[in-house]
Amino acid sequence: MITRKDYLSIDQKYFAVQSITGYIAVLRSRNTGHFWAIHWQDANGHDSYWVEHKHHKKDLYHRQTGWYPKNFEMALQMIQEHDQFHLKNRQKSRKNHAKESGLL
Repeated sequence: MITRKDYLSIDQKYFAVQSITGYIAVLRSRNTGHFWAIHWQDANGHDSYWVEHKHHKKDLYHRQTGWYPKNFEMALQMIQEHDQFHLKNRQKSRKNHAKESGLL
């Protein structure tokens, strides 16, 4: 179950909490603007988490395949790492576009 401790572990400067229950936390990254849903379920007496993601509010969520966070904090860390990867690639893409356009 997503607990008060989990809620308190959310960096409010990094994430805007959209909604949170005992089973799902919906967050928006202040860095990328992407939306994240961290799901919890009891799997035969064990905590099980999975993460869904979307780029815009109007989009549908897609599951982050290959992501198997062992706990809520690990899910938050995976999201932040994804954001850093995304932002780094976004910067590279802009730089390549500028070079191709003759701006650099």
